[in-house]
Amino acid sequence: MLSCVLIMLILISGCVSDSDQITGELTATDNISVENHTIPEEQEEPKPLYPEAIMVTVRDIIDGDTIDIGLEVIDVATEEAITLPEFGSTGHVRIRLLGINAPEKSPKGEIRCSDVEIYKVKKVYADESRDALLPLDDKDVLLYLDPDDPTDTHGRLLALVEYDGENICLRQIMDGLACAYYRDENKYVDKELYTIETMKAKEDGVGMWEPVKYLEERSNVCVENWECSEWGECKAGLQARSCTEENRCGSDKNKPPEVRNCEITEEPSEQTQQEPQNGEPIEGDVIINEIMYDPVNDSYGEWIELYNPSSQPIDLSGWVLCEKALLPGYIDEKTDELKSDSGTMLAPYSYAIITDGGSGTIAYYNGIDSGSLALHTDASTICGGLSNKGDTVILESPDGRTESVTYSEDSAEDGYSLERTASDWSDSLIEGGTPGYENSN
Repeated sequence: MLSCVLIMLILISGCVSDSDQITGELTATDNISVENHTIPEEQEEPKPLYPEAIMVTVRDIIDGDTIDIGLEVIDVATEEAITLPEFGSTGHVRIRLLGINAPEKSPKGEIRCSDVEIYKVKKVYADESRDALLPLDDKDVLLYLDPDDPTDTHGRLLALVEYDGENICLRQIMDGLACAYYRDENKYVDKELYTIETMKAKEDGVGMWEPVKYLEERSNVCVENWECSEWGECKAGLQARSCTEENRCGSDKNKPPEVRNCEITEEPSEQTQQEPQNGEPIEGDVIINEIMYDPVNDSYGEWIELYNPSSQPIDLSGWVLCEKALLPGYIDEKTDELKSDSGTMLAPYSYAIITDGGSGTIAYYNGIDSGSLALHTDASTICGGLSNKGDTVILESPDGRTESVTYSEDSAEDGYSLERTASDWSDSLIEGGTPGYENSN
């Protein structure tokens, strides 16, 4: 450094007159100042500081985990009025309820949860979750914010919302309208409690968890495995066989028919004429039980489910659906083969699934119970193609008795079936419906 100073002095000396020449040695006592110029570092703008507890007025309900509040709030600690930053150009401050996630309406039924399996739910639960917060609109609520984690990446305030002494975030979880969801540590999120309540709501089948409980219960149900002997000799126009349920479920569900019609090549004598032992089938008891008119894969995926609620087998030979005959088995659209040809006898308390004829169906790749009776229509499509805008389905017995079901575009969500309930019709809780199984409603 000293040598640099000497060089500077020598250069300066060449620019002055002889009388002004600098003489003498440079000593430590000489008063020479050298400035050290540095480029100042770009300083990060300080993040806004928020009070830890504020009293606010709710101005809008966005969805089941997001609300808007007014810009003017009260700092609970100082009791002073303060103005918070506006969210975008909304004229409000946006609040994300802390530690929870509610179903989204789009993408369809999407939801992410912490410590619980990610899955999709019906869009209706997104509406129900939002509607549960509507009583807060225009109400004064208390917000708690963690000073170390006040906002999310979208600029929304993260807050525990309390109204009338109740934790609204936790209430949404307990009602099955949201689940525990957290990424970073936050002093106002009790992760253990939120997870416990999420699991409890799931186990109880509350709110959006109802379809999950249905599927879990169905997976625990004993599935019948029927083994049948060969058909016996045709007598009096009937053949008989015996069927045994190998899994010992203790029910007759989906039991194959043990009696069927047959043709006699020679006229039997009067001595061999016999009457059916179990009485005549009660044909009028067959009902239209479920309709899939708008499947997820709209091509070749439509189906109609029939149910026999009677204690007698019913032969569906001669029955027609939308003026087209019902035929045994189903045609696999991928292989163009007729499969599951088990005749047309519908066992007591059992289901029949009707699919497209012609080009066939892909419905059996989507979870149809293999124990149900497979049928298809004597036409390329069911009822001319079940319209997503609304249609009427008519089932007619050989003696002319009919049952009809009319639905509209809004009868069921896209990808969900229309199910018969105890008193009316409703869309299924399960995406894809419940073909061959007990209805979910």
